[in-house]
Amino acid sequence: MALKSKLLDEKVVESAKEMLKKVQNNTYVIKKLDAVIAAKKRSITAIVKTCCISRTALTAWIKCLKFGREERLFAPHQCRRKTD
Repeated sequence: MALKSKLLDEKVVESAKEMLKKVQNNTYVIKKLDAVIAAKKRSITAIVKTCCISRTALTAWIKCLKFGREERLFAPHQCRRKTD
């Protein structure tokens, strides 16, 4: 039996689902939100192995959603595609 994370509660999952509806075409953020939602159903370790990400990164994404810093899930401004 896998341990459940204390950071990952229903409020975080609802926030992730709500944000998923808002950013429909940003795959960079969608990957992160899908991992957070899936971590609620399964364990963080299982999702980390499936998505090929680190446990630290997934925990940081959960903290961003929990503490209301959703803008940190987006790519930094200097890494974004330049459009004219």
